[in-house]
Amino acid sequence: MTQAYKMRLALSLLLTVLLCLSPMGFGFSSLRTDTVEILEDQLKDVEGVNRIQVLIDLSEALSIDNKNQALSYAEEALIIADQLGEAEWIIDARNQMGYVYVEQENTAQALEAFQKSYEEALLMDYFKGAAFAQNGYGVVNSNIGEFGKAQEHYDKALELFDQAQYERGTAFTHNNRGATFEELGSFEKALEEYLLALAVYEAENMIDEQLVTYNNMGSVNFKLGNLQGALEYYEQALEISQSLNKQVQTANILMNIGVVYNRQDLIDQALVFYDEAYDIALATEATGLQSELLFNRASIYEQRDDFDAAFQNYGEALILFEELGDQKGVSSVFNNVGTAYARMGDYESAAREHENALQMAAGLNYPEVVLSAMGNLAQDYEALQQFDRAYYYMSLHNAYKDQLRDEDLERSFAESQTSYETGKKDQEIEAQKVELNLQSLRLQLITFILIIIAVGLISVAILSVWIFRERQKSEGLLLNILPKKVASDLKKTGTTEPERFQNVTVYFSDIVGFTSTSKDMDVKFLISELNDMFTTFDNIMEKYGCERIKTIGDAYLAVCGMPVAYEDHAERMLKASMELRNALEERNQTADQTWRIRIGLHSGTVVGGVVGLKKYIYDVFGDTINTASRMESNGAPMRINVSGDMQELLKDKYPFEERKPIEVKGKGKFPMYFLDHEPAWDIAALEPLPEVKVHE
Repeated sequence: MTQAYKMRLALSLLLTVLLCLSPMGFGFSSLRTDTVEILEDQLKDVEGVNRIQVLIDLSEALSIDNKNQALSYAEEALIIADQLGEAEWIIDARNQMGYVYVEQENTAQALEAFQKSYEEALLMDYFKGAAFAQNGYGVVNSNIGEFGKAQEHYDKALELFDQAQYERGTAFTHNNRGATFEELGSFEKALEEYLLALAVYEAENMIDEQLVTYNNMGSVNFKLGNLQGALEYYEQALEISQSLNKQVQTANILMNIGVVYNRQDLIDQALVFYDEAYDIALATEATGLQSELLFNRASIYEQRDDFDAAFQNYGEALILFEELGDQKGVSSVFNNVGTAYARMGDYESAAREHENALQMAAGLNYPEVVLSAMGNLAQDYEALQQFDRAYYYMSLHNAYKDQLRDEDLERSFAESQTSYETGKKDQEIEAQKVELNLQSLRLQLITFILIIIAVGLISVAILSVWIFRERQKSEGLLLNILPKKVASDLKKTGTTEPERFQNVTVYFSDIVGFTSTSKDMDVKFLISELNDMFTTFDNIMEKYGCERIKTIGDAYLAVCGMPVAYEDHAERMLKASMELRNALEERNQTADQTWRIRIGLHSGTVVGGVVGLKKYIYDVFGDTINTASRMESNGAPMRINVSGDMQELLKDKYPFEERKPIEVKGKGKFPMYFLDHEPAWDIAALEPLPEVKVHE
């Protein structure tokens, strides 16, 4: 299978971290120094300013692997700096908190931290602190796909680092610029930036950073197809890593070298490096690295037709991916196991595994495996002589491939911000962008004609009426796609800032048995059914002031309380859910095909914003979304399953049936309740909710 590259920008002063998935298996394009134990020992014996420094260093070292602990260390550093009145340390600690927030995908708080640090740093001419805040702005913008803005912030950071005469910061920023160019596919420019960073690292004798940069340059050469150049840079990185006895880093580089040999079809040499790397990962208990190496080794055994060894390694990799909560890794294993079955001629087992991979990857918005699994399923069913299914999956594969190509996403399949939707919303958005561009050209042409030709008042009036109608049409289309406030921001500035909403209720539903029910259906009939149901859902959601975010296959995601806030968001969503369920029950009484859904609701904090460069998509993020999904998956057909948080908001107004709590990793037991719907609620008898808007 082909794994997509995924870039993660440098978020700390200690090392620049870039994580990517390599084309013939998993691999890392950069590493980081394992200093945690040393720093924790130092922390026992230091106080005052020295303690602040160690706390920030610890936060940097843990910002990838243990984000919560990293944030805790940064917060402690900020508290001590504030107690001591150390203004510069306050800025440094807050900047570090911002970098950890970025790692936590907490965009709103990250921007708030960087903005406050930047403003305070400029007031006291602390250019170094201001530069790191600008660098943080760049990282945030790069992560949300605003690469042009990211480069502007990096340029400002370079100016400030130059004023501060802090060459190390300059090198870090060049590294980040290189990472952005690498993400955009400008690999030559990426190499130029990495070389600028490397020159500083060598002059300052920053060995760890040299190790990282050599590895990054190996990655870029790999992407350029210069496999010999990639190998040379990886070998330079390996020499440094081994000389410093950095075991985990050494294992990462050995794996990358194995990937290069694999790409050259030198699978025996690749396996030697994978095995050596795996032995080190096992000895150092680097579980994440072990899972990737097991996956890579399995692919080699599969190429050798040694299926017993391949399945053993895939099985062990699957266990580790599940323990790590790496669902993308799990979906990749399913996909590759299916391919192995196909190579063996067991196409029924192959189709089963590829179906599992497709279903999981679609839910994760993981385009690489979605596309691969669709193509694999087409081949499986063709081999099984089930040509209708083969044609169905090949059609999906080709349509989805065209969509990805149009969005220029082949080089960034792993971006979680892209949307896997049925296509209706994307078509509306694309049509709206075309319409807006045409409208702009028309306005320019009209202005030019008015100035040069000086048309009469009658012509002006006619053109004005036409423009007004066109504008109304354009705005109507835009409001069908995006919330009113977001659409207004985009029209005025072309951008919109992400926001955090504290009081939101999230709706998540899924059609029971959809995969098995729909697999033999006519495609046009299936799409018509989904369109009919989702249109009904949309109308009901709009009635109660709720906002549909997206559909993913047969799943439906909506919110209430954002971007327009309602104090009674939970009750609005509950009533919408009740009416929606009743509408589906009425439909089932007369429809040729009956459908049942599970509904899950949860109230909490949600981050919302527009993602994408070419096609605007308003999306939501946060643990509240995941919890609502848990409520749905642990619900029952045609029942409304709510979390304990939501039940607490509505327990005095609606009856609920307590259920057995579910175990949620990292949170312990999580209470949930069924809405007590026997006898069925009479929606028409309920008083309508007032249209009270707190803010827009």
